[in-house]
Amino acid sequence: MNKPAFAVCALLIACSAGAQTHTKAMDFDTCLKFIRDQAVKERLIPENIVETNILRVVRFSYRDGSGVLLTCSKLDNKLTLQYSAPR
Repeated sequence: MNKPAFAVCALLIACSAGAQTHTKAMDFDTCLKFIRDQAVKERLIPENIVETNILRVVRFSYRDGSGVLLTCSKLDNKLTLQYSAPR
């Protein structure tokens, strides 16, 4: 896992080496704020994949080809992070 992607993962929850997907209970508004805060911290504009009143999915892409997909679900009250390795 590269340093920027690991930083996002580490902020979310304690990530185990090699784990690709992580989930944390989080209300929808807090989850949306987490995405905004990460964009500022990483100095990246996330790619919007889905944006509705109950679901938000964004991808942070890094120079080495790795990425982090963040999903906020209002129905489940959770944040899901999915890491993809460099290509």
